[in-house]
Amino acid sequence: MFETSWQRSHSLAVVRLNRPPANALGPSQIEELDELLDQLKGVPTLRAVIFHSHLRFFSAGADIGFIEGLSGSAGGPKELARLCARMQAVFAKLEALPVPTIAAISGICVGGGFELVLACDLRVAESSASVGLPEVNIGLLPGAGGTQRVTRIAGTAVAKRLILTGALVDGDEAARLGLVHDLAGVEGALQAGLRLAESLVGAPRNALAAIKRCIALAPSEEGFAAEVSETEKLLGEEGTVSLIGSFLMRSRQKKVAV
Repeated sequence: MFETSWQRSHSLAVVRLNRPPANALGPSQIEELDELLDQLKGVPTLRAVIFHSHLRFFSAGADIGFIEGLSGSAGGPKELARLCARMQAVFAKLEALPVPTIAAISGICVGGGFELVLACDLRVAESSASVGLPEVNIGLLPGAGGTQRVTRIAGTAVAKRLILTGALVDGDEAARLGLVHDLAGVEGALQAGLRLAESLVGAPRNALAAIKRCIALAPSEEGFAAEVSETEKLLGEEGTVSLIGSFLMRSRQKKVAV
């Protein structure tokens, strides 16, 4: 389901979701994503990851066929709970990946598919995209992190509006609500995501990872303390010293030119 291609000398991974017709997520797809994240984490040149799909559905979420098979069976509730817990764990691993992740959203992105993109650091969407968490319509709730991440990202009011009603919103409304960061232009979500990635691939991986760790702790006293300790670690690295030296040299050259 997750097809990976590489750009910029293996500094940018482009991951395409490709499980027609709806990129549904079942246990095997979650395990596949888990393995992919382990592989990506081990690539030292990696600086950014983009998730996208060329299908009408970015992802319809959890495999409804799998859920139907559990419905009415004695062990069904526990099996579905295990899937939710596994999805939470894998999406947390995605969120903790030591490089920025970008979701380039086109088409329909709902349920577990939307929970996946909420675990990404940055989200760009086409105006025509449709996103939401409609689980309440089948008597369930978004159990792969949706209630928590929507609340954290957009606040309690937005979380209640979307999740209690199961309403879907287009890309424009998602941007207004703060669920996505940018709207794609006529070039489409993937190209907008690639353009965003260009601003990331030149940055040092250690700095990117440190920034993500600090933001993950916010707002807290631990977050303030992490800023200090991470700064100390970064300044002790040869790459940081070299970048500072280059920056100062360019600044001095500009002053001399003026």
